[in-house]
Formats: sequence, structure tokens, C-alpha cells
Amino acid sequence: MADRQEIFAGTQPVRERHRIDADRLADWMRANVPGFRGALSLANNGGFASVRSVGRHFDLSGATAVVLRVLGDGRRYQLRLATDARHRGIAVSFGAGFDTIAGQWIEVRVPLDGLQASVRGSLLEGQTMDPARVREIGLLVADKREGAFALSVDWIALD
Repeated sequence: MADRQEIFAGTQPVRERHRIDADRLADWMRANVPGFRGALSLANNGGFASVRSVGRHFDLSGATAVVLRVLGDGRRYQLRLATDARHRGIAVSFGAGFDTIAGQWIEVRVPLDGLQASVRGSLLEGQTMDPARVREIGLLVADKREGAFALSVDWIALD
């Protein structure tokens, strides 16, 4: 008989009874874990929805990208970062889009040097983001497609 050290040392393959059914887990997550979800309406110049952190400061100095692990619905979303930058007194957002795959967890890498400055959906030229001064991290769906949307975020990290 092997000693306890041999039995409990190192790694072993996951036993079949302990394996996770990824599809069943995704269904459970959709049903039980709140995320960024709702219904887009085109009324009153709609067709977009967003969520963001408020009252925080993030120093992204030294990072080259933001990486997210998301469970999406097949729609295109945007990662939005904001600093104290202003254009005509209005906060500037720096964003880039990413696609999701309906019902699948994926990792999305958004390079910081690919972010585009905008104010209320209008692109700006000549604005650069100071990564040391990020005060908001947000998500946006703005595809002007009426109907339900859902995006769950497992984690957000820097690369």
C-alpha cells in the first residue's frame, strides 16, 4: 500500500464523477447569476445600454490590454474606460468593441492602444488616454438592435 505522501502529492486527473458539465453550468449561471442584461428599445433614440463602475480609480500603467472572461449572447459589446479627460465639458470615453459567442465563456483581449476616444457615441480625434488616471470601467451594448441582451463577466484582468 502506498504511503499518504504518495497518495496526496502532486496532481491527478479529475475523476469522472467530479467533472463539470460546462453546458449545465452555463445554463445555471444564466438563471442564477446576475449580469449585464436587459432589453434594448429603439424608442427615444435608444438602442444602447451600459453599466460602469463609479467612484473608483484604476492605475493601468504598464498594462497593454484589458482581458475579460465573458459569457455572451452573440452580440457585439464594448469595453469603455474613462479618465478625467473632457471634451467641451463632457466626459470622454475610450472604448473598443468585442464579439461574444452565444452561450459560451470566452476570454476577450482588448488592447489599450486600440481604444478610440468618443463623447456620447461621436468619435474624437487627437484624444489620448492616460492609463494611470482611469476612473471608470464600463460595458456598453449599442448595436441598435431591439430585443434582449445578456452579458456575464467572470473576471477582468490586465495584460
